[in-house]
Amino acid sequence: MSAQPLLSVRNLRWAPPGETEPVLNGTTLDLKEGSLSVLIGPSGCGKSTLGYLIAGYYEAAEGEVRIDGKPVREPRPDRLMVFQESALWPWMSVLDNVVFGPLSRREAPRREIEAQAKALLEEFGLSAFANRYPHQLSGGMKRRVDLAQAVINQPRLLILDEPFRGLDVMTRELMQEYFLGLFEGRGQTTLFISSEVEEAVFLADEVLVMDQQGLIAQRLPVTLPRPRTSAMTDTHEFQKAQVDLLHALEAVQAETEGPQSQAVLT
Repeated sequence: MSAQPLLSVRNLRWAPPGETEPVLNGTTLDLKEGSLSVLIGPSGCGKSTLGYLIAGYYEAAEGEVRIDGKPVREPRPDRLMVFQESALWPWMSVLDNVVFGPLSRREAPRREIEAQAKALLEEFGLSAFANRYPHQLSGGMKRRVDLAQAVINQPRLLILDEPFRGLDVMTRELMQEYFLGLFEGRGQTTLFISSEVEEAVFLADEVLVMDQQGLIAQRLPVTLPRPRTSAMTDTHEFQKAQVDLLHALEAVQAETEGPQSQAVLT
């Protein structure tokens, strides 16, 4: 593994078009290859904005983003983003959604790409739904197709923007465990944006706490062993990690709104 970080973000500044007040004001961040980092912070602090900048959908006013030392200037398949809402094409079958990216880039003959996609769908428990359409799938199944659609492109960095938001509690917990199995089996470098303390601790190698200036205020390592299971959430180590993260979030919120404020995570 190279000593150079896979992702390097330096002094990033970004404001919405036509506005002078920045959402991000000097964000700096490194992610090493093979890590699963969870980004969390108060509502409106710029978590999703940072994800869009890393993916190449937004252009920074100042600073830079680099993947493998190369500057990010536009969206490319070496870093892919899974959005809060499913981005599946409603008129395409599950299989056609998954093969769309590689086929559009003509990376291999269609039969080879479809074979890869079918193997992924089997791994993701979706083989029986390859010819179904998005409206025929449950919320959790759509999320699995979104993940398959990203993974088939073999990105260097996978960015997930609260991908399980809006799912019911049981489905959300199942998807968290499912995603962990995917990460632990593949070692996919991941930046996972979350607003849930328990989710952040359960998934992360490291939790990145963002403040209202869009700066990384604290980096909290999570030393729970892998593979992880839901049973770990009852352990003293897990609960202590949650408390430490809550304290970090409360400190970030207090800096902005005063000592009596509490962390707001929405």
